[in-house]
Amino acid sequence: MLTDVEPLSAALAPACSSVHLSTQVDQSTNLKEVLAKKIPAHNAKVKEFRQQHGSTVLQQITVDMIYGGMRSMKGMVTETS
Repeated sequence: MLTDVEPLSAALAPACSSVHLSTQVDQSTNLKEVLAKKIPAHNAKVKEFRQQHGSTVLQQITVDMIYGGMRSMKGMVTETS
């Protein structure tokens, strides 16, 4: 079970802030081109984060909880803008 939340939240902060607070301006206005440039870097960040923290236990979850509607548990990862 995770006992010290600070290191994990400190690790999450750079990954989250770089996505939402990016001030880098791309010269292209073609959405597919812009995303094609940004997605590989983001995927690398996610891969590195999962390698470092993939085995960290955050909450005990049962299969019944997942199939029962995921009430009273945290269980969603989303990468929306």
